[in-house]
Amino acid sequence: LLVALVFIGLMWFAWWRVNRQIDNDKQNSLNLKSKNEKQIKENIVTPKIIQVAEDELPQSFPDIVLSGKKELTSSYALKYPGADQEQKVIDFTSSNSVKENFAFYKDWAGKNGWHVLHELDNSEESRIIIEQDKKPLNITIKKDAGTSSKVNMSW
Repeated sequence: LLVALVFIGLMWFAWWRVNRQIDNDKQNSLNLKSKNEKQIKENIVTPKIIQVAEDELPQSFPDIVLSGKKELTSSYALKYPGADQEQKVIDFTSSNSVKENFAFYKDWAGKNGWHVLHELDNSEESRIIIEQDKKPLNITIKKDAGTSSKVNMSW
C-alpha cells in the first residue's frame, strides 16, 4: 500500500511539474510576443503626405516626359519625421503599352544623362531604376485596360 501511495504521489508531482512548465512557457511566449509587438510599433514611422495641386508634379521632381500621358492620377510627397528629404511620387495612365513605355524611358535615360541601375522588362509589369547625381528614380509600368498602362514614378 505504501509503494502504491508513493507511486501515486510521484505521478501527481510529475503531472503538476509538467503543467506548471507548460503554463510558464505560455506566459513567457505571451510576454515575448507583447514585447516584440511593442518594438514593432515603436519602429513604424508614418510619413506626412503632402498633396500636390491637380495636374502638377511635386516640387523639385525631375524634369521628365510623362510618356503617352492620358491622366495624372496622383501626385504627392512623403515627408518622414526626422528626415531632411522627401520622397516624391506620381502616378499616371498612359496610352502607351508597357513595352513602349519601358523602351521609351530606357532610351530617354541614356539621352538625358541618367544611368540605368536596374531593369526588368515584362509584358505585364516592367521596372527601370535610373540614377542621376546619386539620386535614383524608380519607374514601374503596369498593364492597364487594352494596350494602355499605368506608370508610377518615385523619386
